Amino acid sequence: MEYYNNTLCISYAELTAGIMSVPNLKYHVASGKILQVQRACYGTPALYAVNSLPAKYKAEVERRYVDPAAQPQPARLST
Repeated sequence: MEYYNNTLCISYAELTAGIMSVPNLKYHVASGKILQVQRACYGTPALYAVNSLPAKYKAEVERRYVDPAAQPQPARLST
């Protein structure tokens, strides 16, 4: 899990490793129920917003990754 543009995200590998199946994930993304924040590309994993997951899967993510919202956020760069 990581932050991407100040959004807590979970990677494709973490999400499909027992939390939900690949066809189920693809269905939810296509129907707009899960927000895909970043597409996968050559070593960069696909990222999905944790707060957009349905309640059942969000509860499982919180159970596996103890309080994901309490993870430290990256420092903002002031420009």
